[in-house]
Amino acid sequence: MKHRVVIPFSDGDEIFNIGEVIDIQHDLAAYLGEHVTPILEAGSAWLINGELRTRGHVQDLAAEICCLTKGDLTLQRKLLKRHCEAYDRNHFWMKVQEWEEKTAIMQYDGGLSKDDAEIEAARILHLLAFLGDLQSKEVQAA
Repeated sequence: MKHRVVIPFSDGDEIFNIGEVIDIQHDLAAYLGEHVTPILEAGSAWLINGELRTRGHVQDLAAEICCLTKGDLTLQRKLLKRHCEAYDRNHFWMKVQEWEEKTAIMQYDGGLSKDDAEIEAARILHLLAFLGDLQSKEVQAA
């Protein structure tokens, strides 16, 4: 994501001056804190202090949330749950059904073990943060 330098800084090799536009990952932007500010494009999403911020229509917000929170499954779960509930109260349960179907297909047609199929289906559907819940009998019976 593109950021504009608002407070000069150095990475040891190069000095970045006020006004420069740099392309950096979300993790580094969080580390740099007040030194940079995101250049917002239509359809962008970012995190500020663990809260999701968006601008415009984000094509696949669930995928973007997973990308932004890949190192923090607890935060990922919180944000995905909030997003799903805002979208449709039944959205999560529809995703559970989709996960079950995809798991079965990957297991039987794809030849994956049950565990591998469950994990891969959760990854594809952006549900890794919910994997424990998905595998529990309570969710599958609901």
